[in-house]
Amino acid sequence: MDKNVLVLSNKLKNRIRKFLIGEKLLNLIDKNKRETIFDFFNKVEDAYLDVLIVNKRLDILSEHKYFRNSIKSKLVNEETIKVLENKYKGEELGKIIEKLRKKIYTREISTKKQMFNYVNNILHNIHYRS
Repeated sequence: MDKNVLVLSNKLKNRIRKFLIGEKLLNLIDKNKRETIFDFFNKVEDAYLDVLIVNKRLDILSEHKYFRNSIKSKLVNEETIKVLENKYKGEELGKIIEKLRKKIYTREISTKKQMFNYVNNILHNIHYRS
């Protein structure tokens, strides 16, 4: 079989898998709770538009721009990640970064000071657990 067909096939499988996940998450979305919208966009990734169109939920589309901007937020930058890398590795680091991004998206964190307080709180809790 042609290698390009296999690559396309894997991309298509992933897109379908994300679409199915998206349909389940779409039913759980509460417009008043930004956390559920964050989870939807974060897990569905590039298949979000397919899910919204098929389910006639374009009302949520306006949230995607804010989601995209919160993911690219300058609050979670190299400096932040270097601080976290001292205590966390691999999957655990990824989960912490995802939590930070979710807090930024839900507007619980909007300044560097709030972000570093949150990170210091996490590191403080880890210190006492060890």
